[in-house]
Formats: sequence, structure tokens, C-alpha cells
Amino acid sequence: MRDQRSGADDVGLACVERALLGVLLFSEFQGPWSVGELERELGGDVSVVVAIDALHAAGVVHRCEGFVWATRAAVRAGWLAGGP
Repeated sequence: MRDQRSGADDVGLACVERALLGVLLFSEFQGPWSVGELERELGGDVSVVVAIDALHAAGVVHRCEGFVWATRAAVRAGWLAGGP
């Protein structure tokens, strides 16, 4: 049976995804971040790992051996949307 989440869970995950993508796109350091660094940056919430999975599935982040970084397409889209 599929895991069914409530609408509030979806909104909460979307907020974590947005915050995570913001860190990856708009921080002074855009290089690879370790999952642990991202968890500390965003408050140590376990949903950071779930957000990384969701963003990876959407194709906006790469991950390799415990590191995560934004794809070039995500960086470009952030720039076009008015990011720094």
C-alpha cells in the first residue's frame, strides 16, 4: 500500500525543499554540500533527506557519495527567476 501523506505534510516538505534549494543556489558557496552540512544548515530535521530525494527525483539536484549540489539547469532557472 502506498504511503499516504496529508496536505500539511506536502506543504511542509515543499517548504523544506524550497529552503534546501535556496541554500544550494543562493549561498556564498555553491559547491557540493554534505548531507550533514545541509541538515545542520536547515535545523537538523530528518525531512532534509526526504527533500533531497524529492529534488533529486525532480532532476534539480545531483548527489554522489553523501554530497549534494544543484544542477546547472536549476542554477540557471534560479538566476532567471531573479536570484543573485
